[in-house]
Amino acid sequence: MRQKSIFKILIPVLVLFSCKKDKTTVPPAENKLNMEKVEKRMDFILNELKVPGMAVALTDQDKIIWHREGGFARLQEKVKVNENTIFKLASIAKPMIALSAMRLVEEGRLDLDKNINDYLPFEIVNPHCATYKITMRHLLSHTSGITDRIYGNTFDFMISGADHPLDLAGFVSSFIHKNGKYYNTGTFSDAEPGTAYIYTNTGASLAAYVIECIAKTSFDQFSSKLLFNALGKENLYWHLRDFPAGRLAYGHYLDYTQTGIFSIADYASGGLHGTATDLARFSQLLLNNGRMAGTQVISGKSLDEMKKIPFPLANARHGLFLESIPLSSGAHLYGYNGNMIGYGSYMYVVPEKKRGVVILFNYQSAEDNLQSEKIRAELNKLLGDLLDI
Repeated sequence: MRQKSIFKILIPVLVLFSCKKDKTTVPPAENKLNMEKVEKRMDFILNELKVPGMAVALTDQDKIIWHREGGFARLQEKVKVNENTIFKLASIAKPMIALSAMRLVEEGRLDLDKNINDYLPFEIVNPHCATYKITMRHLLSHTSGITDRIYGNTFDFMISGADHPLDLAGFVSSFIHKNGKYYNTGTFSDAEPGTAYIYTNTGASLAAYVIECIAKTSFDQFSSKLLFNALGKENLYWHLRDFPAGRLAYGHYLDYTQTGIFSIADYASGGLHGTATDLARFSQLLLNNGRMAGTQVISGKSLDEMKKIPFPLANARHGLFLESIPLSSGAHLYGYNGNMIGYGSYMYVVPEKKRGVVILFNYQSAEDNLQSEKIRAELNKLLGDLLDI
């Protein structure tokens, strides 16, 4: 669920296919893509860099203009990736939190700069900065001072074969409330809110819980109704129980052993699932000023608020759970990426080009080793080719 930004000229980390070329659609001529170059690069990642499986989709404002699936969803069983293969999307879940929050802002139910304790049933205080309030703007920009130092090291946040039984309220209260079972002052940094960028799944989960408290319904239900139903079908999923297990691509470790089916307790920060083409359709929202599939999901003003850098001294390119990166051409890159055990994901758009790209894969690529570095370098080039940047 951690995000790893490795942006030299293009964007962060990710990984691609393996083995033979499977399914490809051809983009219309007006998009001026060098498809031979794209195909060769993908083949290199698949065949030479040995990524088990991957799916890529390219969209404009209205439709998927190209997609390709290749390699294996489950390497040991030789199950191939196809257009309907579901991947774990990792931290691409986080923009869903920000979009849900902005809807509550539009409805006048949430103030991004108000103390979150005004919305919670219990008080959250940073013991190192007790006089400073934590706001949703802090949480949505990873500048709240909450960390993941304790997260993942004190309890089994991941379980196999089923959805995690701990709900969002239980996860948040057990880690961040002073009376919580796993509470530790080490979960908080000594940085004042808004002054330091500290990537945190724990803080993202707290933001989703604030939404639950305001909406008076579970975060998964609120966000699904707001964001996913607009596409007219079930296509992005929070929980394993929501889709057939046979459609899920298994994650793969560096040695190519499989992760099998698993879930995480903090589902709102990294537990989203979906296909490349469905996520690409969703990304059209970022190209259409908040409009998707004929529905105005959030206003253009709200989307602009997500793109703004709220605390530039803390991080000069992170808006509200949305990376906001100026390019040398004068265009802008917006989106997010994610990495978790055995998986990686990217969703990026360039509005000036009216183009967006989704890349999903099932291989452990966030490690600091030569193989991962090679994969990331080729992915950067591929993303640049597809986005024409």
